[in-house]
Amino acid sequence: MSKIYHYIILFQLLIFAVSCNNRNTKEKKVEASTNVLINREIYFPDSMLLYSEDTTFIIDSSFFASKNPKLIHSVNLNCGNCLYNLQEWEQLLPKFKACKIVFWLNDFEGNDSLIDSLCNRFPAVNFISDYHGCFECINDLVYPDMNLSSLLLDGSNKIRLTGDPVYNKKLGSLYIQTLNKIKNNNL
Repeated sequence: MSKIYHYIILFQLLIFAVSCNNRNTKEKKVEASTNVLINREIYFPDSMLLYSEDTTFIIDSSFFASKNPKLIHSVNLNCGNCLYNLQEWEQLLPKFKACKIVFWLNDFEGNDSLIDSLCNRFPAVNFISDYHGCFECINDLVYPDMNLSSLLLDGSNKIRLTGDPVYNKKLGSLYIQTLNKIKNNNL
């Protein structure tokens, strides 16, 4: 009986050791992929849809030409959980008044009433759909990687931070600090 007990403990320790190793490996891969993106310039397609209350505009890449910082957040409107999680942004958005805020709509199939509702709920946000799917291709970005769900860009459209500031409070603070540095020309 005691031999079996020792084997069970040994087996549990082995599983624990492997799972910790695996987690550290994943964290290192995430850190490495994120570090590769920092300072990388982001390009925007020449044909996108900008949604505002009751109106849809076709815009081109010049919409992103301003020298102001930009916060790009990827949203899948066909995902109920993703829509529910947007409520977390309501508290954070006022802290990003100094930048252009864009919710990039992925896999959007054109639910006008949903868009109207979101435009009313988030008036400071630009809802943009890349209906040809070019944004991810020309920038070699892979969604739904959580590390790419949000991008903070400087005035030259270079990535300064990646990751979701809503679900990581430390990252949220870092976004605010970095945004202030960008606005003060210290970054």
